[in-house]
Formats: sequence, C-alpha cells, structure tokens
Amino acid sequence: MRKRKKKTTSMRKKINSIRRIANPLLTRDKAQSKLLHGLMIEI
Repeated sequence: MRKRKKKTTSMRKKINSIRRIANPLLTRDKAQSKLLHGLMIEI
C-alpha cells in the first residue's frame, strides 16, 4: 500500500506511530478502529 508522494514521508511516520499504539487497542475494541480510521483520514 505505498503511494509515491514526496510529501507523505512525515505523514507515514505519524500513521505508523498511531498504528503501533492502536494495534493492541484494535484487537480489543472495534469501535476504536472506526475512530482510528477517522483519525487517519484527517491526518
């Protein structure tokens, strides 16, 4: 899922850090996965 844009390097780091924090939460709550998707779209 890599799209080549030169501006997304910093955004990728944000998303990766969010995913690392989120992954354990997502396994617990799927409601939070929806919130996270909203966050990823906004960032």
